[in-house]
Amino acid sequence: MNPEIKIANKDSIFIIDGTFLFKKDLSDLYDFEIFVKTDFALARKRGAKREERAFGSYEKAEVMFLKRYHAASKLYVEQHSPQLNADVVINNNDLDNPYFV
Repeated sequence: MNPEIKIANKDSIFIIDGTFLFKKDLSDLYDFEIFVKTDFALARKRGAKREERAFGSYEKAEVMFLKRYHAASKLYVEQHSPQLNADVVINNNDLDNPYFV
């Protein structure tokens, strides 16, 4: 990370990627929003596989996803309805064939 501050031009395009970015208090900060939707069960499996080494096993990583990430994600989806507020929704269940919803 470079701590040097730079001023962007007015015509700059910023792509911001992350989780929980569709919170209602942030929504007016974006000009265009893309929500990437993945079924919770599939996201849990992908996340557990990705974090298997960090947690020592697939099973431990899966438990972490169920207790923390999915609990927070479900609450976020219920409170902020990102799929309803996005300009575009992409279903990403099949990594080789994502499609617009």
